[in-house]
Amino acid sequence: MGIACKSLFDVIDDLESGRLMRVLPEFSGKSYPIHAVFPSRIQTARVRALYDAILAHFEPRAERCAAWLASS
Repeated sequence: MGIACKSLFDVIDDLESGRLMRVLPEFSGKSYPIHAVFPSRIQTARVRALYDAILAHFEPRAERCAAWLASS
């Protein structure tokens, strides 16, 4: 048991299930975007497929985080 400062993205499952509880909401950290960085402007089909897969995997989680913040 204790208090930790963690990314909402990392703990959203635990918050939604009730395994974790938010405390001290007035001390929330800043929000930082996540970027995909490519070695060049030209994207190969493989790189684009990887980007699309990463986006498809993480976008729903980001939406859940936004909804959780809006409701709390």
